[in-house]
Amino acid sequence: MATTKTHTEAPASLNFTAHTPKGWRLQITLRDESEGNLLERFKTTMGVVQDLGMTPQPQNGAKAPEFVAPTQGNSTPPAATAVPLAVPAESEEVMDSFSAETLVANVNEGKAYWKVQGGPFSKFGVTIWPEVLNEAGFDCDQLDPTQTYSLSGHTATYMKVDGKPKKVTLLTK
Repeated sequence: MATTKTHTEAPASLNFTAHTPKGWRLQITLRDESEGNLLERFKTTMGVVQDLGMTPQPQNGAKAPEFVAPTQGNSTPPAATAVPLAVPAESEEVMDSFSAETLVANVNEGKAYWKVQGGPFSKFGVTIWPEVLNEAGFDCDQLDPTQTYSLSGHTATYMKVDGKPKKVTLLTK
């Protein structure tokens, strides 16, 4: 009997944020089929992050540790071209914020896509990824996509590209 793979998510993933020297907050997600490969890609990516002068963003307001790229023996980290890393162009992306009111989901093919509504985005909302919700203290596995959740007292920081909202990058109380 042949088996088919129906799960489309990568079995191994890693998510972190970093700040550029100019203050841009970048969220970086790595996915792979193997945890070993993922860790190797993480080492490479951290070398690129360090080369670009970025600093890690700790969770829950903790102080960021100084990052030193891991190496094996006397070898140097892999070349920066091994992992594509997009650095935002200052002229295209702008950060802004609004008072969050509600968290709602759109469900498409059984997958929930979350949006924060409020301020000028009360009707359609701005997309928020599960990683950002988790960072804000929400357990996405426990959220019911058929429910509307109050975000009263929260502020949503979002990225604007060419004047249009792209995604919520930070949700704070």
